[in-house]
Amino acid sequence: MQLIARHDMWRLQYREERYLRDLSVAELFERAGDLMTVSLKHSPDGKIALVANRHAHSEIERFTHVLEEFKIRGINWQPGFVKRLQLPKPNSAKVRRGLEVLRHRNLPDAILVKFGTLRHMTSLFFEGKGRISLARTYADPSLGYARVDDESQISVYVHPMDSHRLMVVTHNDTGSRGEDVEVPYLGSVQINLQATSDFYVYCMAKSCDVRMFDDFTTATSEVDACVIITDPDEFKRRISEATSPMLSGWNLLDDSVTYVDPFFARFHLIAPHFCKHFRFGYQKEHRLLWLPSKEPDAVRSDLSDHVYFDVGPLTDCAELICL
Repeated sequence: MQLIARHDMWRLQYREERYLRDLSVAELFERAGDLMTVSLKHSPDGKIALVANRHAHSEIERFTHVLEEFKIRGINWQPGFVKRLQLPKPNSAKVRRGLEVLRHRNLPDAILVKFGTLRHMTSLFFEGKGRISLARTYADPSLGYARVDDESQISVYVHPMDSHRLMVVTHNDTGSRGEDVEVPYLGSVQINLQATSDFYVYCMAKSCDVRMFDDFTTATSEVDACVIITDPDEFKRRISEATSPMLSGWNLLDDSVTYVDPFFARFHLIAPHFCKHFRFGYQKEHRLLWLPSKEPDAVRSDLSDHVYFDVGPLTDCAELICL
């Protein structure tokens, strides 16, 4: 029996169905960078390490698929890949300080974390002041690569193995049955899913990953603090009470974000409100989301980009971390 290396098996399997064949070179570079970016993290001593979880295998496998596509096209992939890669910063000042501070914290398993500037985080912690924002306002390049994204829409592809197969249902006197219909493969089909109405979001994380201090910092915003909510249910109750008078007729939902690989997505199961591209997966986002009710007067064309809330001091249900 001949043994084959795992990465060689992945390459052979990819050649059976080249689902990346229609991507441009730039799009391939972007995918390679995204896959490796979410596969890396900080080790306990602040260095870069490979993520060890149930998703790491598929991400490395799919990265190998990208490399095989480059090989098939005869393209030198290293320069473009390095440009797209967003590595955690090893042993940066913020990482070292964050690891030092968090090492002495005994946090509960269920937490929510809000990262931001020292001014905004102290205001949130001591006064309970903050804001929720329309999902579309996050499509702002000034927020930096780790946050810029239109939260009201997501794009996915129909996988080639699905795009050239259709099913019809035939009926006769004995009943009904489904039959497969083969149609030619016409290329990767991109589907853009858009929320049907505006909605407000408040984005938090489910873990206090020190990587966020660097990743969320931009040229105009120094992210050097965070508020760790140690009683998430109490925080949600307070923010619901605080926003209800301002958003009468809106429904508050909350859930963890599902991270989607656009090439391996069941598009009919995706809701833009709680789904994001997998490039953000390391952020482990949990969001509070305000949806308008179905009454016409609840959906206005003149919505403010932001709604400001005041829930009172959080000193009894949260901790403030300052670098």
